[in-house]
Amino acid sequence: MKNKLQLAELPTITIRANRRNYHIPLEELMIVESRGDYVQLHTNSETITTKERINKLETNLPSQFIRTHRSFIINRNKIQSYNKTMISIGSHEIPISRTYKKSVLQLLNPNTLHQK
Repeated sequence: MKNKLQLAELPTITIRANRRNYHIPLEELMIVESRGDYVQLHTNSETITTKERINKLETNLPSQFIRTHRSFIINRNKIQSYNKTMISIGSHEIPISRTYKKSVLQLLNPNTLHQK
């Protein structure tokens, strides 16, 4: 288990929610989910809801985060399993939309040629 000093040294993303700033370690962030006017950030231990736009969050995240759908960005290090249409992370089933399918499957398995 990591102590507080080690956690403070990890790369983080800062999110404004409920009139507070939250520093979320990127290694704990599993899923970014757009829900209308709000975005939910699912971590290992909690879910934080913010008014931030998913497109803005996407530009601030490193390459380990993959856009799989108009409403979802996932941490590829948290993937448990996947197929051509869905990705499993914890108890969440994340869809892969047609728009992002080719790029997502290439990132997840670059040695395989993917068909429609």
